[in-house]
Amino acid sequence: MKIPILNLEHIEARHALLTPHNISMRQIFPWAFSIQRILHVVRPVPFSGTHLFIGSDYGGNHKGSAYNSYAFVVVNDKPSQWLLMQRNIRARYLPNARRMSFKRLNDPHRQEALIPFLQAADTLDGHLVVFLVHKSVRLHPSKEGDVQKWRQLLTLSAKWNHRAFEEALRKVHFFSLLVSGWSQPLMDVTWISDQDEFVDNEQRLDDAQKIAARISTLYLQHTLRVFAMNTTQIDGPGREYEDLVAIPDLAAGMLSELSSALAKGTAWSDFNGRNLLEDGAIQIKSDVISDWFWHEGANLHRTCIVLDKVADKSRVFKLDRL
Repeated sequence: MKIPILNLEHIEARHALLTPHNISMRQIFPWAFSIQRILHVVRPVPFSGTHLFIGSDYGGNHKGSAYNSYAFVVVNDKPSQWLLMQRNIRARYLPNARRMSFKRLNDPHRQEALIPFLQAADTLDGHLVVFLVHKSVRLHPSKEGDVQKWRQLLTLSAKWNHRAFEEALRKVHFFSLLVSGWSQPLMDVTWISDQDEFVDNEQRLDDAQKIAARISTLYLQHTLRVFAMNTTQIDGPGREYEDLVAIPDLAAGMLSELSSALAKGTAWSDFNGRNLLEDGAIQIKSDVISDWFWHEGANLHRTCIVLDKVADKSRVFKLDRL
């Protein structure tokens, strides 16, 4: 598949949305401004380098989940031990090009590979961010007519109903917040998504890239160079892209299961992963990934941001393990 490239070199981003200088947009998307503030606190300095890579995966689509999870791993082009360790793990634990996946961790080969894989991820100079959104929260309420307006504005070509388009906007919005806060001027940006419904054909992938470019430039206070977007379908025999995206896959799956267990009666403030395991509310694989996710001191930083309703009001907060 051809990689679509959008050159942003000549696009000016004169004003950033959701800053103290633009109160009206803060009123439209107050949740996004709250996310910006959290991202600035957890990583106040943008990434160095010339190229920013973002891999994403998503969870929570099944009926038993109370939250949707959107996970993004952000890394630069700084050398690390990740690729060497990734190749060694594949050679030793993952025959027949197996993909690391939360849903497929019942496979003995993947179970053996899990801890070495997480240890390899720790060598990345990057940041893993997971957004948990309660299914009662609608961040981009839309109607059928709104899709048509976007279609005309950006010359979109794929078929979208308003629900699918609303979900695409949510993923693109999270991506834009990360890029606006953590990129440097004239950086190249590459976004590799899991083969999700919102990019499940070339027309939707092309539309998603156009929407991402437009929303990102609204937030950016500087100019990017080249923005490329694709899915893990373009991966070669080394599975480098798939393994990068497997990092947010594991985190999204764990936090989707954990948040659903908490939604059954345990308050966020009472979060204790060990008790949930003993109660049978989460699986052992989630407990292992949870311990890794909240482990401090790794090069790969981890942050979980929750968007929930409290007393019928939307609330955004960073989740810390107690």
